[in-house]
This record gives sequence, structure tokens and C-alpha cells, in this order.
Amino acid sequence: MNYRITVKDYSLEDIYFERAGSGTKVLLLHGWGASTASFKPVFDRLSQNYDVISLDFPGFGKSKIPPPDWGVQQYADLIAGFIFSKEFYPCNLIGHSFGGRIAILLSSQYKDLVSKVVLVDSAGLKPRRKPGYYLKVFTYKTIKRIFFFFHKDKNDIQNNENFKRIVSILKLGGSADYQSSGALKSICVRVVNEDLTKYLSSIDCPVLLIYGENDKETPLYMAKKMKRRIKDSGLVVLKDAAHYSYLDQFGRFIAIVDYFFMH
Repeated sequence: MNYRITVKDYSLEDIYFERAGSGTKVLLLHGWGASTASFKPVFDRLSQNYDVISLDFPGFGKSKIPPPDWGVQQYADLIAGFIFSKEFYPCNLIGHSFGGRIAILLSSQYKDLVSKVVLVDSAGLKPRRKPGYYLKVFTYKTIKRIFFFFHKDKNDIQNNENFKRIVSILKLGGSADYQSSGALKSICVRVVNEDLTKYLSSIDCPVLLIYGENDKETPLYMAKKMKRRIKDSGLVVLKDAAHYSYLDQFGRFIAIVDYFFMH
């Protein structure tokens, strides 16, 4: 086994992480736009019984921003290298939303590094789109082409005040994640449009899917599809919980995860 992986223009030293506890190894992988802070309650509780690492993905929290051409694979490769360099394997993964994407790739491609996986309100599948979505995308691209044709500085159209005003009025600005991504916007677009369905059947380790029944960002139908495709998997639906189900139903979440890891 050799996972001394290097990712172009990024060093393992640029990853911020926190570690506490002892016992079975558990790696926390946060969602898009979040950081170690979003997993702090989970980190504090689990570190009472486990050896836990919570990290900031490149571009979030205290970790350095990655190159703009990155996608899910580069994030997964880097985290695999991190796990290996810290001798933090085999470990259990808890991936929330975007972190679930990384957990899917790690458990399907770097099997020796992973024992069990908890996918919490995980992203990774192509969402069902309503006709209004495609109309919105078409309108946005059309307006952008018009500005591109007439605008002198063709490399800075998206910062043109008139362009931004029209996009704002027509509510064409994209998702909340995209709007808050800053320097990571190009990566966000690439990540959101990547369907990881083909990797699910390659996962051999036990997987537990935990989803909030009221999750709008990664709806329950995604969890059910993942469960059908992952061989050794189970699904728990947390009532009265949304996209951050692990915080909405914290006590129950911890009890479920603890039982899964211990059996």
C-alpha cells in the first residue's frame, strides 16, 4: 500500500486540522461552505471515545485555497494523502453533504484506508431538475453571451455592474453555495455537476446513510438511490431534521453513529 499522493500546487501542510481522543480512528469531512466549526459538537462528543480528526477542506476555514481547476477527485486524492501521511488508517469516515462526495470516492478508490462510512445528507448524485431550472440556465447563458459580444473586457463580464444588476433582478445568480463560494466558484460549478453514481457499486465497506426527512438540498430520494447501489448499506431518516440533520437531531445522531461504529 502506497498512498504518498501529491496533488498539483497543494501541500498537505496547507491543510488545517484538529485532533483529539484515542481509540478507533474517525475522520470528519464537512460540507461545502463549512469548516471544522460546523462539526465541533460532533468532534467534541466523539473524541470522548474515539481518535477523531476534523479538517478544513482546501479553500475553507483555515486551509489554503486550491487551484481553480480542481474538482472532487483532487480533493479526494489530497485527503487520501493526508490520511496516509498521518498514519490515520484504517479510519471511519463521517461525510456531510460535500464531505459525503469525498467519502464516496475515498471508500471506492482507497479501500485500504477506510473501515466504515457514514454519509450524512450526502451530495454526489445528479439532482432532479424542474423545467424552470433549465429555463433559468438558458436565460443566464443568453444574457452572458450578449454582454460578451458587446463588452470590451471579455474576461471580467461577471463583475460588470449592469450584468450583475440584470442577473439580480431576474434572480439568475445561482445557488446559495455558488454565491458564497468566492474564489471557489469555478470549482463549485464543477463539483455540483459531477455525478458519482458510478462509484457507489465499488464501495465494499459498511455504509450508513443518515438523512433529514425535510432536507431540501440533498433530498431523501438521493439517499434511497445510494442505498440501492451500495452493497452493504443501511438508511436512517431523522424526523424533524433538515440538511444539517446531525445538528437538528444531535443526540439521536450520536447514538446511531456510536452503535454503527461499535458493531
